Amino acid sequence: MPLELRHMRHVIALDEHGSFARAATALGLSQSALSRSIQSVEREIGSSLFVRTASGVEPTDSGRVFVARIRQIAQLTDDLDRDLVSERGLQSGHLHVVAARSPPSPCSPTRSPGLSRTTRVSSCA
Repeated sequence: MPLELRHMRHVIALDEHGSFARAATALGLSQSALSRSIQSVEREIGSSLFVRTASGVEPTDSGRVFVARIRQIAQLTDDLDRDLVSERGLQSGHLHVVAARSPPSPCSPTRSPGLSRTTRVSSCA
């Protein structure tokens, strides 16, 4: 099995969260799916990446080296994706949309020029 970026992100999430339950929740996976993914990576590279304990997981020496390198790979792929989007003249970011049952009022947020901004209106009295 060739190592895929999604597998790398699974390893990174497990390292960040320190438990299969929390990492699986963050990734939107079941614990068993995450466990199978980690086991397949460990089989592929021929080394255990994490020590499993009752309280969670800790990276092995090999795991620390592996995680450090795949973090770099994940960052480079994120940078490449952002560069390609920018090259095409597209904007990237987050857009949060809120809907209400009442018509717009004078205190409604105005259109934001950037997609990375989040505008919240908590009360409109």
